[in-house]
Amino acid sequence: MDQYLQYIFGDNNIVFQVLLYFLGVNYLLQLFLAIYRKKISYQFAIHAFLKKLAIFLVIAVAHQTDRVIGDENMVRDGAAFFYLANELLTMIETLMQLGIKIPKVLKNLVEVFKTNAGENHEKK
Repeated sequence: MDQYLQYIFGDNNIVFQVLLYFLGVNYLLQLFLAIYRKKISYQFAIHAFLKKLAIFLVIAVAHQTDRVIGDENMVRDGAAFFYLANELLTMIETLMQLGIKIPKVLKNLVEVFKTNAGENHEKK
């Protein structure tokens, strides 16, 4: 099984491990927010899970692209960094919507990412 996962996703490096962690934490936070707003449903939970699963599909395709072009996880890690930033933004925004105080440095980070992305990050 381990060889199969390595073939699909590449080496299990720190970037991939942190992305896995961020995806899990973000999924739980989104469920907490849905419960807090009394909008939790089976469809919501499945939809949120499928979105996280789709990120793994993108990472798998990125790794296979690396294999074709001969790079050692350059494309995969680039995609992973994109999703790391996106998940971090969503986690911070979700915590703010839950009424949890966020350090100013993290709030500023959200604004920097939004500005650099050239668009507003959609609130979930």
